[in-house]
Amino acid sequence: IQPIVSVRYLDSATYSDIILPESYPLPTGTVTVIHAKAMNGYTLIGEDSRSVSVDLFGNADQYEVQFYYTAISLPEVEARYLDSATGTDIADAERKACALNENTAFEAKNIPGYQLNGESVQYVWVNENGEASTNQILFRYSAVNTPVVVIQYLNSDTMAEIIASETIAC
Repeated sequence: IQPIVSVRYLDSATYSDIILPESYPLPTGTVTVIHAKAMNGYTLIGEDSRSVSVDLFGNADQYEVQFYYTAISLPEVEARYLDSATGTDIADAERKACALNENTAFEAKNIPGYQLNGESVQYVWVNENGEASTNQILFRYSAVNTPVVVIQYLNSDTMAEIIASETIAC
């Protein structure tokens, strides 16, 4: 008779199964090496394999093998919007969580009175260990000289202001 060994892949913080347990029948009179699996978003803790011995009578030295993993924290990357001349922020920064093994796109904002210098989209790559290619994206802008028109309300005889003048950006 062949014993059946269950293999579990567990989150070390919650002790919950990351994927469904797997079952394997093992032949008698053998030693079988069971290997841990790579789990996306997790890092294996401890040994990457375990041996299970089955005697000639079909008795296994263990009927359940457990591998423990730690969840990888997803990095948050900050996008900042800066005046090129002064280096000061001209809009609120934004933070975005980035997925593992993916490029995450950050798009420049349309900021009135400023023109973007450079690419309108920048990307951050996060590897399988949760390490981001950068922790901050910088979008740089130049102030645009916006023409203005001043409207004055004057008495045609005295040229005195009747009401306060208005300034309108074009």
